[in-house]
Amino acid sequence: MAEKRKADTSFSSNDASGHLAKPIQLLDSHNGKDNSSRPTDSSVPLHTSLWTKAFIDRLGVRIVYEQSPENIVKEWSLSVLSEKYLDDIETMLPNVDSCLKHLDFDSLEDILIAIRSDRLPVDLLKIIKLNTDFQYPGSHFASFRARGEDFLFTLLYIINDIEEDVMDWQYQILFDKFLKMFGFTVIQQPFMKTKKSQIMRTTVDSQSSLLCYTSDPRRQRPVVVVCEVNNNEISDETAGNHSPSMKKQKSSVSINPILPHVISDSLMAKHVGELFLHFDESVSPRAVLGMTVQRTVVHITLLHAQEDTLQKIRNAGSEGCVFYDEQEKRARFYYSKPLNYLKRDDRRELVRSLLHIILMQQRFEQ
Repeated sequence: MAEKRKADTSFSSNDASGHLAKPIQLLDSHNGKDNSSRPTDSSVPLHTSLWTKAFIDRLGVRIVYEQSPENIVKEWSLSVLSEKYLDDIETMLPNVDSCLKHLDFDSLEDILIAIRSDRLPVDLLKIIKLNTDFQYPGSHFASFRARGEDFLFTLLYIINDIEEDVMDWQYQILFDKFLKMFGFTVIQQPFMKTKKSQIMRTTVDSQSSLLCYTSDPRRQRPVVVVCEVNNNEISDETAGNHSPSMKKQKSSVSINPILPHVISDSLMAKHVGELFLHFDESVSPRAVLGMTVQRTVVHITLLHAQEDTLQKIRNAGSEGCVFYDEQEKRARFYYSKPLNYLKRDDRRELVRSLLHIILMQQRFEQ
């Protein structure tokens, strides 16, 4: 597991909030080796999809593994939840279990295999109980039943459409439907404009997979969460216990696909870039919340930076590295342990964090 890996000695073992955190080295997604020794390109990548571990090292970003996604949300701390809100969350969680209690699989392909082997009826809507009266916070315009059935219909449609691979856009739409069950306002392509910002005196472009907005998108800072959904970013550490031939295979209905437990260096670097570019739109001026979604596996993420740090990164020369007089001035990127929203136990922990986010957003907008 990622939390047991040897720490990068260039990083501190504790974050600024006092949480015990474990900064680690990222994997080179091509050869499974530490990428820090590769030659440093002196140019600035013009699109965040081209960002690399070497480039975010040049920006001085500290990478911190924080196992608990809930701790990351609390570090974001858009607003402080009272005991009543916290009690409400614990009351809501059993409803998640009861409403989706039969949804407990490793992957979409695993569901299809179960259907084909007659372990499941084809009509998933008949086996998954949906509470008709229960509503999650933020579900102002549709009941949880309507949103839940929309998610399940999309899930079934994608499963029925599987031939060899599930496409990126299918995973993206499915996660969009999942978030909307819990009251998130989500926008995705083609409705999002390309985001542009200055990094090291260079204009950089970015396009995220999904953006979660406040209830009023006209706010000056309307972005709640930045999400990157990806199908093919599987780190070699995750695939290390499988045969070489297995590593090369894409998702297939004939195999149990390798699910990611570590974010690959290329996906993380791209996501860090997206968070930097959306910082000026984040509802919190001190941090921007994010998620990476690899197939159905979610990592909660957070980029924390002070305003003078952001200005230093934007105005530094395009060659060389960004230097800091004080190490605590460096931007910090946190990411959580992986949680698969198709797995019942993982989903319960993920939903707890999602409910914290949506309730913090509601209190913030009051």
